Amino acid sequence: MTEEKYRQEEVDQVLSGEPLIYERNPDTDEVRTRRRIEPAKEPIYRNEMAEAVEILQRIEDKLDAAIGRMK
Repeated sequence: MTEEKYRQEEVDQVLSGEPLIYERNPDTDEVRTRRRIEPAKEPIYRNEMAEAVEILQRIEDKLDAAIGRMK
């Protein structure tokens, strides 16, 4: 990539408002750029105890079914 093309890409990136991530390969000193992708929005609040109770309930249901088949 020529210096002029590199500078133009930087200008385009700044004007577009899209953040870029620059990664340098330490073995070859090659610099690559990629667009930053926003992570999917996950709920901020997680009720871990409620999730644990649901998991334990599913385990209990499976054990009850297995015991029922054994009888």
